[in-house]
Amino acid sequence: MATVELGEAMAGSIVKRSGDTSLAFNAPLAVITELALRGPRRPSQLAAFTGLTSGGVTKLIDRMEEAGVVTRTTGLVKRDQRAVMVTLTDKGKAFAHAIAEGVLEQITLIRSLSAEMTTLVDVVDSELDERPALEGISRRRPRA
Repeated sequence: MATVELGEAMAGSIVKRSGDTSLAFNAPLAVITELALRGPRRPSQLAAFTGLTSGGVTKLIDRMEEAGVVTRTTGLVKRDQRAVMVTLTDKGKAFAHAIAEGVLEQITLIRSLSAEMTTLVDVVDSELDERPALEGISRRRPRA
């Protein structure tokens, strides 16, 4: 449940930054991130990365091309000048930047929540330690 909520929060953060709701889903976000990190990719590589079929990745690239975040180009592979490569456009690079900012925002939130949860668990755990009737219930691990 927490991972679903995290995903929704990240998507909302990305939409807020980019203003685009059409691409705030797992597959487009994964493709944009992959292209931003690794550079141009063949559709078959994107299909393997996302787990989509070749037809599914073709439709995804079509939608992303219509949105102006990727472009298909040929002539980038020396051994096969006909090979299609998918590349981020300037708009796609800006979207990748929005994704990175959204992720960083959520990481900061997770860290603060994690610190709060750790404090809360320590308080509850110490309360358990102080109650003789609950002896042995504490799950606190000995600190090294």
